[in-house]
Amino acid sequence: MQIRLREAVRLTLLFCAFQVALQAQRPEILYLRFSETSGSVTADRAFPGLPGVSPTIQNGAAFNTNTNSTGGVVLGPACLKTANTTADPCVINTAFSVTGDWTIEFWIIDTESSPSTTRYVFGDPTISNFRCYRDPSGPNSTLTLEGAGIKKVAITTAVQFATWKHVALVHDSRALTITPYVDGIVRPPVTQPAPIDLVGSGTTGLIIGGFGPGNATWRGRIDEFRVWDRTLSSLEIGAQALGHLNLVTDDIACSSITSPVTRPTNCKTLSASETISIAISNTGTNPIAAGTVIPVEVRVNTVLVLSDMITTTQILNTGDSEVLSIPTPVDLSMTPALTMTVTTMFPGDVVNLNNTATRVLVTNEVPIAAFPYVEDFSGIASNQSILPPAGWVQDPDDSSGPDSEWIFTNQATPTVGTGPMADFSTGLTGGTGYYAYVEDAGNHSAVNLVTRCFDFTNTSNPSLKFWLYSANANGTGGANENFLSVDVITSPGGAITLDVLPQTGHVGSLWQPYVVNLGAFNGSLCRLVFRGRSDGGGDTHDLAIDDITIFDFVPGIGQAPQPGVAVMDINNAISPGLAAVSSGDKGPYTSNVDVGDLLTFDFSGEPNQTIILLLGTKNPNAAIFPVVGSIDIGGPIDPMSMLPTGVVIFADGSVPSGFNPFFNTTSAGTANVFFTMPPVPPGILTTFQAALLNSTPSGVGMTNAIEVTVN
Repeated sequence: MQIRLREAVRLTLLFCAFQVALQAQRPEILYLRFSETSGSVTADRAFPGLPGVSPTIQNGAAFNTNTNSTGGVVLGPACLKTANTTADPCVINTAFSVTGDWTIEFWIIDTESSPSTTRYVFGDPTISNFRCYRDPSGPNSTLTLEGAGIKKVAITTAVQFATWKHVALVHDSRALTITPYVDGIVRPPVTQPAPIDLVGSGTTGLIIGGFGPGNATWRGRIDEFRVWDRTLSSLEIGAQALGHLNLVTDDIACSSITSPVTRPTNCKTLSASETISIAISNTGTNPIAAGTVIPVEVRVNTVLVLSDMITTTQILNTGDSEVLSIPTPVDLSMTPALTMTVTTMFPGDVVNLNNTATRVLVTNEVPIAAFPYVEDFSGIASNQSILPPAGWVQDPDDSSGPDSEWIFTNQATPTVGTGPMADFSTGLTGGTGYYAYVEDAGNHSAVNLVTRCFDFTNTSNPSLKFWLYSANANGTGGANENFLSVDVITSPGGAITLDVLPQTGHVGSLWQPYVVNLGAFNGSLCRLVFRGRSDGGGDTHDLAIDDITIFDFVPGIGQAPQPGVAVMDINNAISPGLAAVSSGDKGPYTSNVDVGDLLTFDFSGEPNQTIILLLGTKNPNAAIFPVVGSIDIGGPIDPMSMLPTGVVIFADGSVPSGFNPFFNTTSAGTANVFFTMPPVPPGILTTFQAALLNSTPSGVGMTNAIEVTVN
């Protein structure tokens, strides 16, 4: 027989395709071969697979051995045969989840030439009605994929599904496409509006051959149902369209680097003699005997630094794992930041995609020891960047997928009304200062942004202050609410203290200041973690932070606000400890105002009481009166009145003239007065303090004092 060049090339490609099939990795999410010939449970051969998966055949469905091959392709020894019912034929009995890139593939045959109702190949109603089906109103040769936010995908073939067909659906989360294949032949991709995550909540999980009670099942056979957490290539799909997936017999995966346990979220200094441990897994079909020697290579920043051997200590059957230490230590002290990779080279291992594990490490970073430390994100390179400030880290152990990182922007968040319009400093002016936010379009239980390392050895009362924007469209406790927490990682050891700022949800559509006392970590090396959640559902609640300050708290020495008696705030004043008036910290406080902007006074005390607003030079504890409080303004004490000199009455609410009548509390016990700041030289304007009349025996209470500076 004479083979022409065209046929020779085709045979070569076919041979390569068979090689890919023979070397194929095990699907990571789900792999049902339906090869059992009896019983009601079918094995899931995926690795690592879904936790707790237990696929069960039920409601008249069965293993079928009669139509499990076509055209010389053997899919057997059995396949799934559905029953003509409206009950689930096969369920996986655990919540189904795959995010980011994914591929779903399966073999089907349809024994019904003209269905009278919708027939479902698979689906999960808890993933926004995610389903694949044959529509009786459409062509006999078409399947449809929709739900879960998918722009409808038509899966077409030249003939009706009366013979075995291999179908694959490939989702590319970056290209925003779902590409269908039939018998290895690509069909036009369908552009999607956003990345499609398939995250279910039902314990039934994905249904193969159906779509929940009351919906008609597939009329025919299903076999080799596989779900991958990556995009399969055209070559891989073409190979798998030729038959069932042949798993490799010998395959060792380097699953992860387990030590050094330091991560970029730890302040630990790595030494010149570090022991490296890795987790290996048997992803082949043959057992790995105890005492098996496996060569390994270690690279630091792509440079080979060690070739050594590890030895298994136990039998590893398919899916088993073991953590092993490399005997020779490695010098990891040479650079502040490094990327370490470990590669296993098991003899006979033909799958190389799973042989290498990587970990980014930070070592010998000089901790911040001079305070206050301020990070306002002004050094961010570009809008919508995920590259954090120098020394800060996006936690590498977070979940992956769309919107699984903090994002830095100088504009409003993409979905209008779900986050701030601009950073804290500029307020409503986009395009200038940057802030960090978690996009609510994701669905993640923890999106961690980790600060630099801080040395609290010489502090007295270390503290954190930052501004938070957290506005849920449905309010506190409403649907789709997300939460922010602050955690602390101490070194050495890497112990994590959760919720030093307890989880905080909706706080309103304004930037709000938060101060967190870190005194419990005095004397430690620490990193702080801003832990945002985006798993509240919907996309109505972004979380944003800005102007982070780490400082050594210095308590005020003046008059503290007296809730319910005498409290004053001016333009969000802050105490010497950088706390807001609402914190109750002692004053005097400070505040700033620009010429032409509003100078806003907010008072609270008892209802319907007079306010006397005083001004003078700041002078904490100039005079102290029991019960009433201290006067923190003025000069030396006048011997006759025993009051500080140099104190001026700016407004007296008891005098019915000018703007004085505005200086009285309402029936709610509050008052709000504001002025436009006239042109005055920049610098300290004056210090304000108020006396509020009340019903106590003393008849009066002093508010906190606030020094106002004109910018």
